[in-house]
Amino acid sequence: MSDKITCGVARSKVTCLRVPVIAGSARKHGVNDEDMRHALRNPIRVFEPDDGFTMFVGSARDGTPIEVGVADSESGPVIVHAMPARLKFLPREGGQ
Repeated sequence: MSDKITCGVARSKVTCLRVPVIAGSARKHGVNDEDMRHALRNPIRVFEPDDGFTMFVGSARDGTPIEVGVADSESGPVIVHAMPARLKFLPREGGQ
């Protein structure tokens, strides 16, 4: 599998193929590494709140919605945040 330097969205398709590093901060809320990767592979929403940081909302392997934050670094993307999805990141009625 190839490494991708950045994560982002182009025509509703996530371009981050692999995240080689999961920072310790991403494990703070008890989200399993495989659940983080699953959410990245199957996002339902993607936000870019800051330059160099992307928030993905997807589901854990059991279907629980989680948010996963990915930061760009010199060595490639790093998962730095993961937790159960907060309401502000979940899709709203009407598709917003």
